[in-house]
Amino acid sequence: MANWLARNRGIRVDAGEVLVTSGTAQGLGLLAQALRDDGIRAMAVEDPGPLGARHHLHDRQLETPPARDSATPGWRRRRSRAA
Repeated sequence: MANWLARNRGIRVDAGEVLVTSGTAQGLGLLAQALRDDGIRAMAVEDPGPLGARHHLHDRQLETPPARDSATPGWRRRRSRAA
C-alpha cells in the first residue's frame, strides 16, 4: 500500500503509517478513540453535515460542535485578535 501511494498519488509514507479500515464507520471510530485517548473531548463537524459521522463520534463520547463555512447562510468571518 505504501508503495502504491508513492507511485500513484505521490504520497510518501512508511508501511507502518498506513491503516486500512473496512469503511468509514470503522475509520471514524478508530479516530475518535485515538482522540479521546489523547484527552480531546470534541471534534467540530460540518453543519449541515453527515449525521452518521456525528453518531459515530458521539458513540465514542466526543462532542460535535457545529463547524460552519462561508457557504452557510448567516456565516461571517471573525477578525483575528492577533492583528
